[in-house]
Amino acid sequence: MEEQKDYSGQFDSGLRVDDFSKETLVKLWLSSSKLFTGIAGLYLSDLRARFGDKIGFELDEEVWRKTIPLEIKFVTEAINSCGHDVAAVFKFLQCYAAAGGQMDMELDLKKENHGIFTVKKCQAYAKGRDPETTKHYCGMCQWGWELQAHIINPNLKVTCLKLPPPKSKEEIACQWEYKL
Repeated sequence: MEEQKDYSGQFDSGLRVDDFSKETLVKLWLSSSKLFTGIAGLYLSDLRARFGDKIGFELDEEVWRKTIPLEIKFVTEAINSCGHDVAAVFKFLQCYAAAGGQMDMELDLKKENHGIFTVKKCQAYAKGRDPETTKHYCGMCQWGWELQAHIINPNLKVTCLKLPPPKSKEEIACQWEYKL
């Protein structure tokens, strides 16, 4: 069967996602990535509106602490990445919807056990975002990047080299060093 570039034709009761072209699958992945991060933002807004900032932020963090191990499991299984070094963390970040699909990032693997993760532009600093949400998301990144690394290997050390906020549009958002 010929790969489909889109679904503008007739309905096909036997269509499967792998019938689409690579380009279309990338578009689907990117749209799912946007949806994933969008739902997270709406969820946080609703929690804060219903329960107030303190409880809303606490509940959001609880959910993410439960979700991150599942993300590691599902993504690493999907890409067959079974390593336990910095390269394995970077492979995960490249394929993780909230990072690889949404962040303007750079992963500089110095060696298998040493690398620098740079977030050039971050959604937390999107125009119109309220400062409390931005602060919350940045705080989650600080423990979240470390939690992701520790799930892959508890001996990985994550050090923040540059914390947000960026002072200008040209400056990077944040930067992290990973070492084993």
